[in-house]
Amino acid sequence: MRLLHTSKLTIKEFHGERIPQYAILSHVWQTEEVTFQDLQSVSEATKSKAGYAKIQNACSVAKACRFKYIWIDTCCIDKTSSAELSEAINSMFRWYRGAAVCFAYLFDVPFHPELEWSKVATRLDTTDAPPEFSKSRWFTRGWTLQELVAPRVVVFLDSSWHLIGSKYKLRHTIEDITRIPSQIMTGSRVSRELAAATAAQKMSWAANRLTTRVEDMAYCLMGLFGIYMPLLYGEGSRAFIRLQEEVLKTTGDLSIFAWRPPGPEPLIRSSLHVGLLADTPVAFSGCEDFVPLPEMKSSLSRQRSVMTTSDGIHFTTPCKTEDDGSVLVPLDCRERRSSQVLAVRCKLAHGRVLARTGPLLKRLDASDSSFEVKELCVLKTTVPAGEILSSSAFQTAQEHGRSTLAILSERRLAAMRENDKKVDDIDGKSEKWPKAGKK
Repeated sequence: MRLLHTSKLTIKEFHGERIPQYAILSHVWQTEEVTFQDLQSVSEATKSKAGYAKIQNACSVAKACRFKYIWIDTCCIDKTSSAELSEAINSMFRWYRGAAVCFAYLFDVPFHPELEWSKVATRLDTTDAPPEFSKSRWFTRGWTLQELVAPRVVVFLDSSWHLIGSKYKLRHTIEDITRIPSQIMTGSRVSRELAAATAAQKMSWAANRLTTRVEDMAYCLMGLFGIYMPLLYGEGSRAFIRLQEEVLKTTGDLSIFAWRPPGPEPLIRSSLHVGLLADTPVAFSGCEDFVPLPEMKSSLSRQRSVMTTSDGIHFTTPCKTEDDGSVLVPLDCRERRSSQVLAVRCKLAHGRVLARTGPLLKRLDASDSSFEVKELCVLKTTVPAGEILSSSAFQTAQEHGRSTLAILSERRLAAMRENDKKVDDIDGKSEKWPKAGKK
């Protein structure tokens, strides 16, 4: 791990257990960011970059809080090395988690002198935020999601590097903005609370966020799920499919199937064979209140095994067969204000392979005695109904096909990007200004 010296503005590399206490910066990338190579020999051209002033200011704030080192993603990663970039992105959640404090710089929130108290400690106690706070681009970017959740302490700074407030004190405002429960961000057992959240719920936090590169929409979520994956830039939306497969393999959490496709449901029923995996996090919009089943109802999941292959997702799972031959597969979640289990309805699409069908989510009584353990194979991804003509065509569509559902999702993403034309990034409870120990 490389760290930036807050006084010398030089980079030093640390290994293993010898990493010193450090601060970390969270920000939205803009033009003229300073790279690792720029800091190897600082020229006048480097100093003239807008990103150099950002680094200087971040170091000044960290130094004022007695931190000798700070980590900044623009200059502490050698992004010319694909191996180093992959290692860094896979480690990023852990690095933000390990920081003594995260300074979140909001370049689009102006300084409000009338909100500035004479004492920093008093400002950290405030539960008020400037009106521009909730509209900051920082809350719309993919990478800043883990930068909000992972650190134990987050301190927000405005465009002039003045204090706005802490994550803990602003937790209710942030919950309103992000729909992330405050106890997951700032509770005394953050790691346990995060691990207990359903896969659908975690995905929903990213539903209205964007990254510049399609693949990064998957890569920026790996840390939330404790997933490690190789980076394959160029794979496009396949990265998000891989992420969901890894979540299934690691957790077995079927709530990851609780998404709902964008677009009119009649169109989906008539023209598509809908698979179990979503094309983008957009499909998880509305899953914020999908919570785990109580322990007494989780016996459904104990009788289950899940495996993904090229021809679909194979289950041995309790399910319920309806009169028309369709199958209801219970998931690992319920709506917060309901005791019923959410389930997906599937029907035959090709041979012995099933596909999701409408209504796309149903509610079941977990104590229903008609559940039977069955072996099923359900489509992994969504394809137009006409594409499933033969076994070979089916596999081609599953492995390489670009679904109509993906196009529907992309339309919503395009609308989100209309309001966002700027350059993007790679894109605790604490009531006192955090300080490092004396060096």
